[in-house]
Amino acid sequence: MEFTFYGIELGAPNNEISTIWHPSNDHKSVIIQLEEDCRFNYKKSIYSIARQTIHCLHPADNPNKTSVLAEGVAEWYAQQIAVQYQYMPSSLSESRQEAYSLVSKLIRHDPGFVKKLRSYSSCLSKISVKAFKEMGIYFDQQDISKLISQFVY
Repeated sequence: MEFTFYGIELGAPNNEISTIWHPSNDHKSVIIQLEEDCRFNYKKSIYSIARQTIHCLHPADNPNKTSVLAEGVAEWYAQQIAVQYQYMPSSLSESRQEAYSLVSKLIRHDPGFVKKLRSYSSCLSKISVKAFKEMGIYFDQQDISKLISQFVY
């Protein structure tokens, strides 16, 4: 999926968590929207941009439907970047924490996991149980089922 990146703006809807916005119905353009308080908190801005970068690298066909895997990889990456700036989010929703924990567990199990994913599919939300087997990633089946399920915001 190809798209045009239009930039970053402050003021995510209802000042909720940062998000990706597609200003056109064909989803061929994208804007990263950050929470308003990122205006005065550059460390949080870096964390939020890092998380949304993963969604730009692996855009879902439907931006309102993403997998636990996609959200977990995005959160894991954001935290890897944020720690370099001595920043960690004050709290994560229960669903985001679970996604992060599952991906962290999988990365500990298979450190090359993210590289395998990137070479397998351009959309993390399309990864299936079959894909895990084809990539040679042998992981707890219950955890795989959770990872490929739809993320609930």
